[in-house]
Amino acid sequence: MSARVLGLELRRSAALWAGLAVAPAALTVAQAGNGMAVVIGDQRQALILMMPLATAVGAWQARRDRRSGTSDLLGTSPRPAWHRYAHTAAALGIGVVVAYALILVVAAVFAARVGAHYPVDYWVKSMIVTAWLTAAVLLGAAIGRAISWVVTPPLAALSMLVGLTAIALFTDTEVGPGPHPGTWLLPPAPSYDSYITLLTPEAARAQLVWAISCAAAAGLLYVATRWLPLVALGVAGAGLVAAMTLLPEYLHQGVQMDETAVVPVCTPEEPVVCALRVHPLVLDDLRGPGGEALTALSERLPNPPNRVEEAYYSWTGYPDPWMPEPARDVVSAEIYTDGSGRLALTPTETLWSVALGAGTAACPNVPQEMWDRDATARVVAAAWVLQETPPEPDPDGYFNWIPPPNVTRPAYEALLGLPEDVQYAQVAAYRDSALACTGEDRLALLLDGES
Repeated sequence: MSARVLGLELRRSAALWAGLAVAPAALTVAQAGNGMAVVIGDQRQALILMMPLATAVGAWQARRDRRSGTSDLLGTSPRPAWHRYAHTAAALGIGVVVAYALILVVAAVFAARVGAHYPVDYWVKSMIVTAWLTAAVLLGAAIGRAISWVVTPPLAALSMLVGLTAIALFTDTEVGPGPHPGTWLLPPAPSYDSYITLLTPEAARAQLVWAISCAAAAGLLYVATRWLPLVALGVAGAGLVAAMTLLPEYLHQGVQMDETAVVPVCTPEEPVVCALRVHPLVLDDLRGPGGEALTALSERLPNPPNRVEEAYYSWTGYPDPWMPEPARDVVSAEIYTDGSGRLALTPTETLWSVALGAGTAACPNVPQEMWDRDATARVVAAAWVLQETPPEPDPDGYFNWIPPPNVTRPAYEALLGLPEDVQYAQVAAYRDSALACTGEDRLALLLDGES
């Protein structure tokens, strides 16, 4: 391959446009404050938009000879046609790789400035995404060379968009022993790839092998003459077989806990308030309300908790070994962040979110018919701890889920109407039940002392 010709192709082909086609990834930079894991997750989902754009650019580039009217002239050249196409293919691939690498560097610099977490498989996922984008632009070029119509680029992009959207909407990604692990080989990421999970080495290797083989096959299809299409099919088939052998047995085995993402970052002073490593900016916002809630809990409860920690949850569903067991001395605070990585709640909302249930997390096994009573008990227990009237529901804020005042305030007043020692005893009993997540009617336990 001639370096001079390659340089000309980089300047005069659609290599620049191929690079710009991956620009939507820059939209993920705004999320970098939440941690680089969020950036990576957005990259995989953004393939639904980026791959159709890359396909259109490749198809448009392949029509260059037809647009310039040089097809017949170039066909008389004794030089094999695949030589010329190989330089163009290389230029398109370089344009995608370099542009995407620059975007990733910008995102990484931004994330480093805000102290965001870097997951260990950051570059692996980036390589997978880059390989898929390269495959898309070269596949578009192959389609454009085979069908040199004016409408080929938009039709190719539309077909790719419809196909990827269908994959995202209709692919069964329910985690468990049922679905085939081959779902991991699809371009859009499974929807349960969360900010505290990583790809397992098996899933990452399988994805990378399959994406690279697809890119190689698409490149061969573009430069294809005579027997090369068969080679392209062989490359894709061999890559698929190799990827399938690398996959884990079940779909859920493609993810694992990112142990470094959930390392607590805590305040050095008492009361101890902690955020996850993946959300470093949360600590500044959680420190004040969390400390205030701990102080109130220590004044109103026997054996009170002594620290607040940001809670994390596994969204993989099966199995679920990652949810920490409730601890009496730790309040697990459910955190909501905005696009900059800061707390999305006001200080008052954060205070109440920590004090809910007298410092306990919501139980996942509450029956639907008991949900309103359990929610009422959680709000009333927090009001008793904070010695404040239960708040009103806010349809547009954090309090959009709480029962109305005509439910919570009579319950709160009923609790205050009990003798003081009974109040303390029944709130303590309620907290024990909430920590154990037993199947009791906790509102009755809180107000009547029996469920």
